[in-house]
Amino acid sequence: MKFFALFLVAAILPAAVHAQDRIRIGQVGLQGYYSTSVPTPVRVHIPALAESQTIRVQFTVESGELRNPSAWWQTDRFEKQLQVASGKPLDVDLPILFPANEVRRLRVKWIDAQGRVIGEDSIEGGFKSLNAVSMIAIYCREDSQCLEAQSQISPIRKSQEGWQPRNDLLFVLLKELQSDWLDYGAAYAVVIAGSIGDITSEQATALEYFLRSGGILVLQEKEVANNLFLASYRQGPAPFQPQRVGKGRFYRVSSLQSKELTELFSVNPRSGAAWIPRVSSFGWNSAVAQLLGRIGVSFTFPRLRWLLIWVGLYILIVGPANFTLLKRLRRLEWGWVTVGVAALFFAAGLYLASSAQRPRHFTLDGAIIYWMDGHSPVAHEEMGFRISSPSREQVGLTINDDVLLARPLNFQWGEASEEYLGAGITGHGGPREGWMVQLAPPLRIETPMRRWSFRDFYAQGFHEFSGTVHWTSATRLRNDTGRRFQEAIYLDFAAHKKYAISGMAPGEEVDLASIIPVDYLRLHKYPSFAPILGYIPAPAKEPLSLEEFIFSGLDIFPAMHIFAGVVEPAGINASLDAEGTTQQNVAVAIIGMDPP
Repeated sequence: MKFFALFLVAAILPAAVHAQDRIRIGQVGLQGYYSTSVPTPVRVHIPALAESQTIRVQFTVESGELRNPSAWWQTDRFEKQLQVASGKPLDVDLPILFPANEVRRLRVKWIDAQGRVIGEDSIEGGFKSLNAVSMIAIYCREDSQCLEAQSQISPIRKSQEGWQPRNDLLFVLLKELQSDWLDYGAAYAVVIAGSIGDITSEQATALEYFLRSGGILVLQEKEVANNLFLASYRQGPAPFQPQRVGKGRFYRVSSLQSKELTELFSVNPRSGAAWIPRVSSFGWNSAVAQLLGRIGVSFTFPRLRWLLIWVGLYILIVGPANFTLLKRLRRLEWGWVTVGVAALFFAAGLYLASSAQRPRHFTLDGAIIYWMDGHSPVAHEEMGFRISSPSREQVGLTINDDVLLARPLNFQWGEASEEYLGAGITGHGGPREGWMVQLAPPLRIETPMRRWSFRDFYAQGFHEFSGTVHWTSATRLRNDTGRRFQEAIYLDFAAHKKYAISGMAPGEEVDLASIIPVDYLRLHKYPSFAPILGYIPAPAKEPLSLEEFIFSGLDIFPAMHIFAGVVEPAGINASLDAEGTTQQNVAVAIIGMDPP
C-alpha cells in the first residue's frame, strides 16, 4: 500500500508542478542593477511546451516621473522571436534598453504563433538604477580576496563626522565570471582579484568585450594565474599606467599585497571635485553623436537678428506707414482692415522663412565609429542613425547586423535627437512616443515621426576586420584592416605632432619620415589638454574635418599615439521602409597605437 501511494505521488507531482509553471521575469541586470546607456540582460523563464513552436516574447517598459503620478508616462516595447523545443523549459536573457527616466513597471508577455497571449508576468517598482554611485565589480575565489580589494579601493577615511567609508562607490562581489559582456554593463570597472585559470572561452570573451566597449578592467597579475588571457597586452612586468584596449582601459597591478589599488582609485588633489579616480568611466560617450550631428540632416531657423528686423518692419508698416498712408487717403477707418492684412502678410512671411529648410522627403543618415588598437582586429563599433521626416508617419529602421540598441550617456529627451519646427521656435519639446523594437538580428525599430522632424537612434556591437593598423618599423605604418582609408592622420600627443596622410589602401605602408609633421598646438592653438577635454568644435554646417572631430572632446586618453581615418566603404547596412529615402554614410576608425 505504501509503495502504491509513493508511486501515485511520484506520478502526479511532476504533472502538478508542470501545470503550475508559468512565464516569469527572473534576474534583472547585474545583481538587480541596470544601466541606461547599454542594454540590460533580463532573464525570462518560459515553461515547457507540449510541442515545438515559434513564440514571441514581448517586453513592455513603462517609465516616467515616479514622484509625479499624474505626469505622462512613456511606454517602450521590445520583442524577440524564439524557437522553443517541446518538453523542455527555457531560460533566456534578452537585452532590454531601459529609458533614462525612472522605470515604473516591467511587463512580459508570451505570444504564440496564432497571436494569442498565453501568459504574462510583471514587476512594479524596486528597480535599481546607478545614478549617484559607480559600481565596482570584484571577482574572487575567496572572501578574503574580495574584502582586501574592496578595502584598498575604498579605505576608511577621516571626515568631519568621523571615520567613514566612501559613499560614491557600490561594490558587487562575484564568485563566478559572467558569460556575456552585457552582464557587466552596469559596472563602472571590473577588478579580477582571484584565479581565472579555468576561465571558459565565453567568459574570457565577455571580459574582453566589456573592456573593448569602454569598460575598465583591473587585473591582479599574481592572483590571476592565467598567462593566456589578453596575452598580447601583458608583455613584460605590470606597468602602473593604463593600456588602451579598443575603447576601454586595461590596468595591471602586480598583486593585492602591493596596495596599488588604493593609488589607482585615489583622489586627485588638483581637482575641485570630491574625487576623480585615475580610472575614469568611459561608457557610451557622445563620439558617434558628434559625428552624426556633423553629417546628418539639421534644421535651420531664423536668427534672433532676423526676427528683430522682421518685427521692426512690421511695427513700422502697421504703425507710422499705415497711419500716414490712410491719412493722406482720408480713410483712417480702413485701419481695421489694413492692420489685419499686414499681420497676415508678416505671419505668412515668418512661416515661409521658418519652413524654408524643411525636409521634403525621408532621409536616413548613418555614422559609425570603430574603436580599435594596434594589437587586435576586433573593433567596438558605435552606430548612429538620423531619420528625417517630411510628414507624420510610422516608419521602421532595419539594421541588418548583430548589434544592440544603445543610448549616449549625455543623451537627454528633447535635445537635437528629436526636433521639430515648433520646438525650434518655442524652445519646448512635445511628448515623446515610445519605441517598438524587434531585437537583433536584424535589429528593427519602429517609431512614429512628426511632420518636419528628425530622430536619432544609436546601436553598438563588435566587428572583426582582417587586421589592424600597426607598426612595421620605427617610422612605418601598415594598413591590414582590409579597408581603404580615404584620408587619415597620425597624432603624436607627446610631441604635439600631426602627420596628414592623403589616403591608405589595404596592405599599403606609409613612411612617416617622408611626411612633414605639423605642430598642431602652434598652428591651431589647441589647448594642451585637448586629447582629453577637447575644444569647441566647428559648426555642423561646415564640412567634416577629421582633425577637428578627433579634438572635439573625445576621451582617447591614455593613448598618446592615435591613428584615425575615414573608412571606405562605410560598412553600414541599414534601410528605412519609406519611399523616397536618401542615405549618407560616414565611418571613422580610431586606433590607439603603442609608441613606435
